[in-house]
Amino acid sequence: MKNILTSKIAVCFVACGALLFLTQCGTSTVEKAQQQSDIVDSLYEVGHKQYEYFRQAASGNPESMKRYYVAATSAFQKALDIDSTHLPSVKELALLLSASKKDSEASNLLRRGLELDSTDAELYMHLGLCQIRLGYVAGGHAILKAALGKDSTNAFRERISAHLTAQADEALMHSWGYPVDGDKRKDYRMFAIANWIISHDVYPQHRDVVENIVALADSLQDEHTVELYSTELENMP
Repeated sequence: MKNILTSKIAVCFVACGALLFLTQCGTSTVEKAQQQSDIVDSLYEVGHKQYEYFRQAASGNPESMKRYYVAATSAFQKALDIDSTHLPSVKELALLLSASKKDSEASNLLRRGLELDSTDAELYMHLGLCQIRLGYVAGGHAILKAALGKDSTNAFRERISAHLTAQADEALMHSWGYPVDGDKRKDYRMFAIANWIISHDVYPQHRDVVENIVALADSLQDEHTVELYSTELENMP
């Protein structure tokens, strides 16, 4: 399977290279533009397929994930080398980098994407999530609010909330690996609370999120947060 995939990707790259060479030989400007567009689309399709394989292998073989990551990154980057404004390649390369814990690089690409399309709510969402993971919680929260300015539907709010809840759960899980009275454990737990608070602000429909905030804040002796969200609980159905 590995050899078949590698061969297919290599053939596509060689074919795209040949087509790119032909665009320089005796064709009109319009024809060259169309040919280059076709090449970019072909490279994007290769990257997209490899990215989907990467996502499917996320909880499986690390070696497969690495192979799909390299193939997808290469295809997207080749597409962007030809057309730096190809938004689908910008977007999916950013998501691939983010999924690989490269949030700083992903943020740069997502900002580039927003320069190309400032109306794309998903770009704002993923940039906000990246910024929160990088530790810029207030800035990330503001970007998520900007995302809601582009798409305020409950479905989109719930998607953002689910991402934030997953980040909180992951941080809480990591916290168990550190001593009870250690700073690292406290930092992870404070980060979990921050994600739950933003999740509740974005989509205030989940009582369990508020219960988690209260319980974890109580464990950190954060009386202000406990009082604030205990009152919030009383007002929830």
